[in-house]
Amino acid sequence: MNGLTREQVEEKIEQGLVNRAVDSGAKTNKQIIMDNLFTYFNVIFMILSVLVCVAGSFRSLTFLPVVVGNTLIGIIQEIRARNVLEKMNLLNASHTTAIRDGKEVKVASEELVQGDLVIFRAGDQIPTDAVVIAFRRPYSC
Repeated sequence: MNGLTREQVEEKIEQGLVNRAVDSGAKTNKQIIMDNLFTYFNVIFMILSVLVCVAGSFRSLTFLPVVVGNTLIGIIQEIRARNVLEKMNLLNASHTTAIRDGKEVKVASEELVQGDLVIFRAGDQIPTDAVVIAFRRPYSC
């Protein structure tokens, strides 16, 4: 088994037959802000704030800084958590062993193309959909 040649790999990349990861679905900053602003808790307090202002009892708005602080803390913490997870994903980028041009080479999982021959060993994460074409039992039970 020789695997794909360099020319075949480049051709598959041009055709878009690469192993691209599905979007993680991480929230954008705008989505995080909107989700934290328009919670049930905040909507109730916005309505109460409007009613207090209409009544002219501005002294009763002392609860407002707590609501604003809570919302800001929620937004900041969620953005920080998302950023940490993105950094962890970069550090945890998986590599796999593929056979190309008749040699075993380490390849980033995103650089695999359709038709690559991939070698899986115990403990390896399977980075893509694959068809098993050969199996060798490392030891007998």
